[in-house]
Amino acid sequence: MLVVILPTAHQGELNSSLGKLLGKSRRFEKVTRIFEHASQHNQSHAQQTERQIKEEFEKLHQFLREEEEARLARLREEEEERNRVMKEKRERVGKEMKLLAKTIREIEEEMKEDRDDITFLQNYQETVKRYALSLSLSLSLSLSLSPLCLSLLSLSLCLSLSVSLSLCLSLP
Repeated sequence: MLVVILPTAHQGELNSSLGKLLGKSRRFEKVTRIFEHASQHNQSHAQQTERQIKEEFEKLHQFLREEEEARLARLREEEEERNRVMKEKRERVGKEMKLLAKTIREIEEEMKEDRDDITFLQNYQETVKRYALSLSLSLSLSLSLSPLCLSLLSLSLCLSLSVSLSLCLSLP
């Protein structure tokens, strides 16, 4: 190792420079500790913020799951109600169809029994009244049917009665 001996005048200057460098080094160490502390604080703050974000999103997810369950439950209830109403309507329509088929059969039987046009025409008013009563009962039961359905039903019955009447009237 080489040791250099400096004159004393330079040694004071060197000591002064060395003191400044040591002071600067201590300040750098202090700044480094401050930066490390700030970095740890930032990391801690970021972790805390991340936890808060996750907690808030978990609350939001929970709210959305509960909302989804509630809406799906309401949807199922509405579907069950619609199915119940449709079942009741189908049952009513089935009853109406049976009643109308019975009325048509009765009218057709009367038309077949009354081969004599005069007897049929005499009973015609009573037959029409029964048909109208049957139709009005049927229509009153089907208030929930749409106007188009009612029109088609009425038209179908009228056509059936008309065909049956014309067949009876054309018999010898």
